[in-house]
Amino acid sequence: MGEQDELIELSERLKILENRKEDLRIKAKNKKYYSKLYRKIRYIEKKINEIEERIKIIKLKQILKKEDFDIINHLNEKRRYWKLEQKEEDQDKEGYVISNNRIVELEIKFDVNDTEEYKTLIFNLDALESLSITIYRSETIDKNIQKLKNLKILKISGNLKSLPEEFCELENLEELELQYNNLKKLPNKFWNLKNLRKLYLDNNQVENLPEDFGKLIQLTELSLENNKLKFLPPSFYNLINLKIINLRRNQFQKLKVGWSNLIFLEKLDLSNNKIECITEDFGKLRNIEELNLSYNQINSLPLDLEFPRLKKLDCKKNRLNFIPKSIGDQKNLETLDLSQNEILNIPETIINLELLKELNLSDNKINYLPEKIGELIHQKTKSIGKFPV
Repeated sequence: MGEQDELIELSERLKILENRKEDLRIKAKNKKYYSKLYRKIRYIEKKINEIEERIKIIKLKQILKKEDFDIINHLNEKRRYWKLEQKEEDQDKEGYVISNNRIVELEIKFDVNDTEEYKTLIFNLDALESLSITIYRSETIDKNIQKLKNLKILKISGNLKSLPEEFCELENLEELELQYNNLKKLPNKFWNLKNLRKLYLDNNQVENLPEDFGKLIQLTELSLENNKLKFLPPSFYNLINLKIINLRRNQFQKLKVGWSNLIFLEKLDLSNNKIECITEDFGKLRNIEELNLSYNQINSLPLDLEFPRLKKLDCKKNRLNFIPKSIGDQKNLETLDLSQNEILNIPETIINLELLKELNLSDNKINYLPEKIGELIHQKTKSIGKFPV
């Protein structure tokens, strides 16, 4: 029997079983027959599920290239509960997306009992452009991942402690998410991912970035939150296309010269580190719009601040004892948080911040405010503490 004939026969059987199931449900409303009919209904539902599964397999075989079909079919044969099924693009669930008879997107979770041989099957889906994997009890990813030459988006979470050097052969990769692993370092040739635009390494154990990290010149977004970084390699400041950087919850103590090279940087989060010193060079981020330096140990800001596009500045919980007069030149500033510092005086230039909407000066050592500043502050903030004016 051909596949098309089988489909027709299965569809007819499915219709008969569904009608039979509906008849039994109507009869089962009579409590007298409920227990007996319930077992029959369950049996019919089982048969319906088997037929539906067979229909899916036949249809999948008809539209997929044989190599891709064999892999997905084999993966599903081993899965006890949830089967991999076709899904809509951008749908957040396990499954795959098909385009031009090939699987181009796959999201899959491997069980703790899955063998390495079973897991590496997916690396033969050579048309994949997007892959999301959750792996348990695997400390590395198989080197055969290098076969996925068309891969543009890769997401791996689990317990990874290292990446093979072959990983760096994924030259078409544009977005890489490796959050919630146990990575301590990146491969030496990580810079070979020359098309990488977005990199997320939050919640790992990364201590150092490769010396040639700055060769990833296409990067626009970088997040390394909650790692163990103490410094950045000199090449880092060559990443001139970066727009968003998240380095919060690391172990930085000093910010070195080079930040002004990042001419397109719009958002920077360095909160919850141990930063004590900031160079004058840091004050020249001319495209920055949001800057978070809170929860550090900073004792002074650069004297000449040049943040013409800055809208939000958060410096709470530091050791600042004065604010430079140039703060008043940041004409687009809307939110300014200087709370929980050791500030003694506020420069009169702050009255030039005409767009300011929120200002927090609470928990400082301010004893006196000139009248004009006092009026401005009382208009702009809900939490400034109490000062004699």
